[in-house]
Order: sequence, then structure tokens, then C-alpha cells
Amino acid sequence: MSTATPFTVVDVEAAPHEASWDTARHLVSQVRAGARAWLQLGVVLEALRQEFFRAGSGRRTDLQPPPHGAAKVEKGWQAKVREELGISDDTARRWMLDARRYQELRLITAGEVAVVEDRRVTSEVRERAQEALAALEADPSARPARLWAGLWGAATTKGKQRAAVDHARNIARGLTALQTSLPYWADLKPEQRAALEHGWELIRPLLPATFAR
Repeated sequence: MSTATPFTVVDVEAAPHEASWDTARHLVSQVRAGARAWLQLGVVLEALRQEFFRAGSGRRTDLQPPPHGAAKVEKGWQAKVREELGISDDTARRWMLDARRYQELRLITAGEVAVVEDRRVTSEVRERAQEALAALEADPSARPARLWAGLWGAATTKGKQRAAVDHARNIARGLTALQTSLPYWADLKPEQRAALEHGWELIRPLLPATFAR
């Protein structure tokens, strides 16, 4: 029988009192034992990531290029996560995204936000957020990021069902745009690359396995 601690609601507005790698390792062991500790782990990882870059050990070479000829001494955040926790950076980002989405679900349900990522929070979206939180409590396999995405895809306006979204066309357009513009990545300003990298962090956990190399 698993001795993992049960899932409990946590406040993800701020990191736990001790956001350390020891705490992260303990939470990873809880996740592997079957507990839904990935939510708390996402908060800890977010705090550790911010500290990693703030301390300079994770200096972004595209924003702060090293002097010409200087040896690269940093291992980077991805290597740090693998070294400390034995997990991939993609896995860590999924947990961090789930923690953020869970907090957003709580804020939407409480009526504390009117817009989330340029999406208007309607009364129906708020109702769906309440249903999503209930689903999280009832289903151990439910993940906040997936439930969050469902808030917007199923929303209606003024009692009329929205036209079905042509997801195949949207994905095709996105792939075409990437093919056109990615070759010019190096021409973008550092702040533009930083903003786009943040957006990519939100997309990577949603990529289907068939897209992986």
C-alpha cells in the first residue's frame, strides 16, 4: 500500500517556506509514490528556477553573451534539473505549468480576474473553472493545464454556441508561420527572443508525442 501523502490544496501565489532542492527531491519521491505532490513541486521548481537565473548561474547567453573566447562554465537550468532530480526539463516545465494553471483556476473561480492571457473571463468560464476544480478533487489523474485549456474551447457567448474551432487549420497556420520566421531567429532583438521563449514554455507541455524527436 502506498504511503504517499494525499493531495491537498496549496497556495501557489508564493513559494513554500523552503524552496530547496532537498524539498524538490522529497516531492518528486511523493509523486513517484502516487501522490499529487506535483502541484507543490511545480511551485518549488518555479522558485528554484527564478533563483537560478537571478543568482547568475543560469545566465542567458542570448541576453548576456560571454566575452569572446570565454569558456562556457554554466551547465544551465536543464542540466541542473536532471542532476538534482533525475527528471527532464520538459517534465519540470509541465509541473510548473500545472501549478500556474491551478492558481489561475482559483482566481477565476473567486472572480478576482477579468482577463487571463488576453482571454475574457465570462460567467460561463467561471462556472467551468469551478467544475475544473471539482474535477481535480475527484480525479487523481486530472491535470490543471488540460482542464484550464477546456475553459476556453467550450465557452459560449450570449447563449449561442460558438462556431467550431478548426484546430487542424490553426496548427497548419502555426507550422507555416514557424517555417517562415524561425530561420530569422538570430535577427530578433534579445527582449523579443526572451518573450517568445516564455511563450514556447507554455506550448511545449502540449506538444503531442508524435512531434517529439
